[in-house]
Amino acid sequence: MEVRALYQPVGIAVAIDGPALQIPIQSGTSAVAGTLASMGVIDWPTTIAAGGTFTSPLLLTQGMTHWAIGGTLSQNGSVELQPYLDAAARTPNGAPMKAGITAGAAFVLDVNVGVVMQSAELSIINTSGSIGTLTNPLVVAQSR
Repeated sequence: MEVRALYQPVGIAVAIDGPALQIPIQSGTSAVAGTLASMGVIDWPTTIAAGGTFTSPLLLTQGMTHWAIGGTLSQNGSVELQPYLDAAARTPNGAPMKAGITAGAAFVLDVNVGVVMQSAELSIINTSGSIGTLTNPLVVAQSR
């Protein structure tokens, strides 16, 4: 069964097998940061510099165990989710979970988190020598 989250861009599908609580992390401005169930609001950039990285503000996980991060980047790169044991992101819990990005193609990092985490940061890395345009970015978190 496919469930579409509010604000989920076309072409990014997240399959759900069974009952789940699902929350899309809202796009917005820092003036309203943290207002969606204390999870956080992401000010997505429209571009990422050549060789540059966008790192989200700290996201409080609220017990969500399945994360999908998606979008389209006009250049090659990668997407990462770094779990932290504590809510202040001082203690990484393992290595970042990663997926490659192919220029111009929709990407999804679909993670069933196998570790305990209270917070996380996500990064989108442009590995090319040209500015990358980021379109339709989305994070969906769910718990089963």
